[in-house]
Amino acid sequence: YTMAQAETQLIRKEWLFLFPILSFLMTAGHMAILAKLLDHEKVLVTLFTWSTLVVQILLLMAFFRILVIIS
Repeated sequence: YTMAQAETQLIRKEWLFLFPILSFLMTAGHMAILAKLLDHEKVLVTLFTWSTLVVQILLLMAFFRILVIIS
């Protein structure tokens, strides 16, 4: 979110939409993959589901952290 140069330290607020869009695209992609994996190993499906959840939580935390920084 920040750059080394002081004059370009913060990006424009329009880039904040990147996190929700990335989160939605990743969830949609993972749901499509999970739909194909349901017939396979249950452990694989569970692991994939939990990893998706962890990544979504990390993206949400980063989004809120950026909101706190800019406000």
